[in-house]
Amino acid sequence: MIDLLKKSATCAFAIISAVFTFVPEAIFGKVILISEDVLKQFTLEGYTLEINIIVNRILTFVIVWFIAAFGYKAYLLLRNKVSIKGNNYKITVEYGDLLKIKNCKRVINFDECFSTHVGTAPADIKSTSICGQYLTANPNLNIQSLLSNSQLKPLKTKSKYQSKERYESGRIVPNGDDLLLEKNFPSIQNNLTKHIV
Repeated sequence: MIDLLKKSATCAFAIISAVFTFVPEAIFGKVILISEDVLKQFTLEGYTLEINIIVNRILTFVIVWFIAAFGYKAYLLLRNKVSIKGNNYKITVEYGDLLKIKNCKRVINFDECFSTHVGTAPADIKSTSICGQYLTANPNLNIQSLLSNSQLKPLKTKSKYQSKERYESGRIVPNGDDLLLEKNFPSIQNNLTKHIV
């Protein structure tokens, strides 16, 4: 919500700056929202035009901000993908359920040991993570077979947690159209070591 307010305010300031630059003050003075009689009560009867210009400008800004916020929210709800293009590549990031998207290469992050046990223990893959959802949707996934078929060799050093075989960070194991990516987080490894010792 705060991000929506910030971005819509930025857009509103840009639009209103252009409006205030090119629209003459006299236009804002044509609509009288506060009458001379009301201003007499505050001893401001000689400033009717100036006060109405200020009020109209503030009201114009609020209206533009509301329209910008509504437009930005509609954009966020309607967008479904973002494309990143470069020399010889195009990456499309789509919004939605990754596991329901077909006919594409899906990248699924795994830990350094390509763990497959989904559960609630600290060492388990959480069922709400993308990896956990992928493993739950593919209960017959044989990770050892995929590792041997991809000819991925484990590192010489074992994992500091339960001495499991671990693999170099950034290695990819193909599984059909899915790419299982080993993503090692050194800070987690160091924290696990501190807690185990």
